[in-house]
Amino acid sequence: MTKAAVRFMSIFCLVTGMAAAQLPVADLTRIVPRAIAPGKQVRVNCVGQHLEQLTTLHFTHPGITAARTMLPATSVLPARPNANFFEVSVAADVPPGIYEARVDGHFGLSTARPFIVSSPKFAQVVCDGRNTSRETALNVEVNSVVSGDIPSRREHWFRIDGRAGQRILIEAIAERIDSRIDSQLILYDEQGRELDRNRDTYGRDALVELRPQQDGTWYVSLSDILFRGGGEHFYRLRFSTAPHVDFISPAAGIPGSTETYTIYGRNLPGSQLTEIS
Repeated sequence: MTKAAVRFMSIFCLVTGMAAAQLPVADLTRIVPRAIAPGKQVRVNCVGQHLEQLTTLHFTHPGITAARTMLPATSVLPARPNANFFEVSVAADVPPGIYEARVDGHFGLSTARPFIVSSPKFAQVVCDGRNTSRETALNVEVNSVVSGDIPSRREHWFRIDGRAGQRILIEAIAERIDSRIDSQLILYDEQGRELDRNRDTYGRDALVELRPQQDGTWYVSLSDILFRGGGEHFYRLRFSTAPHVDFISPAAGIPGSTETYTIYGRNLPGSQLTEIS
């Protein structure tokens, strides 16, 4: 073996040895629960990899704060931090929306994950996971949001009562909050006939529309298109009659200018019916 080859092998071994010695990266995969209303407080669990010795939970809005939860002292151990749990408080004036959260610990600042400040106009429902068939469908009200995790090879079912003349938008919010679900929604009538199905309306998030001609009951199934599931396949499913904006035309403007813009959407107050080709 030549001196050049020996020198190359020595450098190669040195580089690979250095790479193997790098510290782990703190990876925050989800926060449970992942939503809270303004003016409320909730205990959350930060889940991920390499989240040892966490000290702080940061948010991108100053009105969202977190404090460590402590385990009480015992005859053997003093009071100590309760693993990855924090008490999160949201000020009453924080606007509803999606914010970023990161944890700080032994391995530094983690990756960011979405945290939702929910609208007080919508009832918040936590799915217990037992609604995996039409017979066990979860009853939901109009203008509510259901939070849950999809199990592998399963669907989640929901039952909703509608009134004639309503325009109910049923929207999966998953990819937009860093879920792995590629969602599919299927709408059925009370006799089990499929009325509509959808996927990929907003990225990988699905949306179906229910417009009852008479009072009645309808069913909705939610699944991953490949029937994957688990803790990282979470969702928020919104049943809404609130105004919904699809797009604005023109889609851009010049700073300081005054222009006329047209808003296209559904359930818009004072709007006119428009056909788009």
